[in-house]
Amino acid sequence: MRSRTVRILVVPLFALAFAGTTLTLMAANEPRPAGAASSANPPAVAEEDRQAIERLAQGYAFAWSTHDVDGLMRLYTPDANILSAREGGARGAGAIRPLLERQIGDPARDTRATIDVQGIEPLGPGLALVDVVRRASRVTSNEPVPPPAPGAPNPPPGVPRGPGNRPVDTDVTRGTWIVAKAGDEWRIRSERSYPDPHTCAMQGTGGAGAAGRPSPATEPLDPRWNAPLPPPGDTPSRIWPQVPTSPEDPSRSPWQTPGGF
Repeated sequence: MRSRTVRILVVPLFALAFAGTTLTLMAANEPRPAGAASSANPPAVAEEDRQAIERLAQGYAFAWSTHDVDGLMRLYTPDANILSAREGGARGAGAIRPLLERQIGDPARDTRATIDVQGIEPLGPGLALVDVVRRASRVTSNEPVPPPAPGAPNPPPGVPRGPGNRPVDTDVTRGTWIVAKAGDEWRIRSERSYPDPHTCAMQGTGGAGAAGRPSPATEPLDPRWNAPLPPPGDTPSRIWPQVPTSPEDPSRSPWQTPGGF
């Protein structure tokens, strides 16, 4: 009697295990809908959103070049945060505004900026990670800066340059933005930035200090001020690298941000 009871229990258990394995295999082999995206291949940013993010970058460059703090503030969400290797951190509009005033204040009053979007990666609905390179160049002309037109190159034609169609000084800052969609436009929710040690030409507040040096004569001319950057293998990680305080003196103590971000 006891052996019969064991057989009755064992057979259903085998049956359940086999059924579970079969269901798992069927689910794994079930075809994925054509429009579905896997986690390994996230959906690309829509073209209209990509264009809107490019407009955001152009607007940032224009506001910097005209030293318009109000214009810059409109490009951030109310709850935005900034962490900069030069200016420190700020969270919320009340703290971000004085940080931006320091960035584009007196030391940067004769600079013009460009923003190059290096890459855009979707993070989720209405969120994207944007890799940017900002070039702040000291100029010698008081010619007004024209506003960017839709689809225009960045910087737009006519932005003043130094002698020989060359910026007098160029300071390069690399960073990332997390941008959030607001209606048809995008705004910066989080910003991280650090000076590029290979191409940084000026030291001081906002990357445009009073002491600068002329661009090297060997630097190739470029209508977009887009001097060649080091290859990726020679460029520090954008996630808070250790960078010497002076490109000319690598022996000086490097700064670093504990814990990254």
